Amino acid sequence: MKKISALLFLLIMLGGCASLPETVEISPEKTSDVVSSFKAMIREQGRCPSCIDAQAAVEFKSFFHKGMINGYLQAMAPSFLKFVGVNPLGQPLVVLVTDGEFFHYLSVPEATGYQGDVYGETFRKYAPDGFQPGFTFYRLTGRLWPGVFKIMTVSRDEETQDYWLRLRAGENGAESLILFDPQARVIRQYLLIDQQDEIIMNIYYDNYTAPPCSLPGRIEIKSLVHNSSMQIKLTDRLLDINLGTEEFSCRLPAGFKRIMVP
Repeated sequence: MKKISALLFLLIMLGGCASLPETVEISPEKTSDVVSSFKAMIREQGRCPSCIDAQAAVEFKSFFHKGMINGYLQAMAPSFLKFVGVNPLGQPLVVLVTDGEFFHYLSVPEATGYQGDVYGETFRKYAPDGFQPGFTFYRLTGRLWPGVFKIMTVSRDEETQDYWLRLRAGENGAESLILFDPQARVIRQYLLIDQQDEIIMNIYYDNYTAPPCSLPGRIEIKSLVHNSSMQIKLTDRLLDINLGTEEFSCRLPAGFKRIMVP
């Protein structure tokens, strides 16, 4: 099960505790301008394709694991994901597939397939509080998740000219901080915070493709408490594609052992 924990990094988005970013208050007029630009970005994202296909290099570091694996990643809204890790000869080593409810993990060298529920004990062991497996596609593409939310506050980042928007999902939902770049109309950072204003999820986005439908080329997730990090570099990103649920099926090859995890 050691190997499966490394690949689960693609889904669990490790959390950690850290102080909130330093911000500067802005005028009501500027707040209105930022909110207007932010909503325009959301409308633009809604018109973009809901699938991606790219080459991916995944690097992970923690107390227990350190390594890098190259491969291919496909994702489709809202929660479908498939990652195939390959060796230097291009032969499959690992396959991870999820539909937002169940995950399938194949370890080719071990000839073993692991299956489980993303809301089960194994997945929850690695996932931070508040993680929503149903929004995997949006976490990987730097897009705002669907649903009703309220903008609580807007302030300027002390170090950059970008703006922090504090969002609340529903009346009593979890709160998030979004670092919004109004010039490029993209999300630079996503923070999920708890009721004590501690950060339980921290994601950075960089190296976006040109608009419209900008897609990040680097996604970085850090956990300060666990001294863990994961970086995904996407190249040859394709947006203008159509994928179906059949692309995210995973059949156990002949001769593989099946292990169901709790």
